[in-house]
Amino acid sequence: MEPEERDSRKNAGFAECLSYFWNNLKTRMNASRSLADTDQPLWQYVQNAFIFSFYPSIVIFLMAARLFPYTAASGSRNISVIVILTKMLIMFPCLGTLTLWGILALYKLILRRQWLAASGSALTWAIFLGMKWPALGLSVFIPFLVFSVAFLEWEKKSKLKAVFVVATIMFCYNFFPAILTAVVASGKE
Repeated sequence: MEPEERDSRKNAGFAECLSYFWNNLKTRMNASRSLADTDQPLWQYVQNAFIFSFYPSIVIFLMAARLFPYTAASGSRNISVIVILTKMLIMFPCLGTLTLWGILALYKLILRRQWLAASGSALTWAIFLGMKWPALGLSVFIPFLVFSVAFLEWEKKSKLKAVFVVATIMFCYNFFPAILTAVVASGKE
C-alpha cells in the first residue's frame, strides 16, 4: 500500500468518525425536547441539559484557553485525588446549586422576568469564575445559563426537584473534568 493511499484512508476514517459524531449529536439535539419541557422523563431532561451545556462549553473553552493561557500560582500545592473528586463531584454541585438558587431568587426580585434572571445568573457566574482565569469565565456562561433555565423551569413544579435536577446536571457536567483533573493530579504524586 502506497503512503499516500494509507494517509487518505486514515483521513477518511477520521472524517467518517467526525461525521458520525456530528450527525449523532445533531440528531440527538433535534430529537430532544427543550429545557422548558419538564414533562419528559427526568433522566432524559438531565441528559439533554448536559448535552446543551457540555459541548458548547468545551468548544468555547478550547478557543478561550488559547487566548488566555493558564498560569498556576507559584505556591500551588499537590491535592489528593480524593479531595479533587469530592470537591468537583459532591461539594460543587450541591453548594453551586444552592448558590444558584439564591442568585436566581435575587435576580427574579429585581428583574421580574425569568429569561433576564437566568441571563443575569449566568453572567454573574461567568464573571465570578473568570476572575481567576478568563478562559474559565468565558466557557461557563452557556452551562450556567442552562443550569439557571433548568432551575427556573423545575422550580415551577417543586423547589426540591429543581435543586435535585440542577445538582445532577452539574454532577454530570463536572464528571469528565473531575476524572481528567484527578488523573493529572495522580501523575504529580
